[in-house]
Amino acid sequence: MAIQIRLISPQQTSTSPVALRCPWCGNSGTFEAFGPGDFLPVQPDQHRQVPAFGFRRCPNPSCQSLVYVLHRSGAIVDQYPVRRLDFDRAGVPDNVAAVFDEAIGAHSGQLWMAAGMMIRKTLEEICLDQGAEGPNLQQRIAALGGKIVIPRALIEGMDHLRLLGNDAAHVEIRHFQVVSQQEIEVGIEFTKEILRATYQYDELLSRLASLRNPPA
Repeated sequence: MAIQIRLISPQQTSTSPVALRCPWCGNSGTFEAFGPGDFLPVQPDQHRQVPAFGFRRCPNPSCQSLVYVLHRSGAIVDQYPVRRLDFDRAGVPDNVAAVFDEAIGAHSGQLWMAAGMMIRKTLEEICLDQGAEGPNLQQRIAALGGKIVIPRALIEGMDHLRLLGNDAAHVEIRHFQVVSQQEIEVGIEFTKEILRATYQYDELLSRLASLRNPPA
């Protein structure tokens, strides 16, 4: 079915600036409308507010990239490119960071099953990198707790993430009711904490120690 659309005048409030985090440069700011104006599908039902769509431009002078937005009176409904979650790669081995970056990419594409599997794969890469051995991932995670200084709660959390990855990979296994956006976003944030504890805390402590004045 064809959908009729009309161009909104740039003077109308629906082309107002929107607050975004740029998916290209990562800076947050107020994105101004770009182009002749926004487009709005003609509403078959006057009581139903449909979203408008158009372009906004990054205010960062060194970026100025365009972002396609779907919005209702300036409130963002969706955007493209989608915003990726932040991830500090400092100190994280390339093989581990690359796999976790795929999990974040799958999340940005709303591919929840794929993101769950890549979170699990990240745990496998951490265990491999740290020399934690065992016949299966559950036992390798247990062995990891004896090799690195990491809060016990994070080790227990890794086992929950392992089960989340199981649910994403196997239809017949259901430790979680669903593998949804909420589960994946909590899983990603928890994995970030595991990466910090495993690879980044020692570096942070070393930097702090280097700031101390030497003894007189």
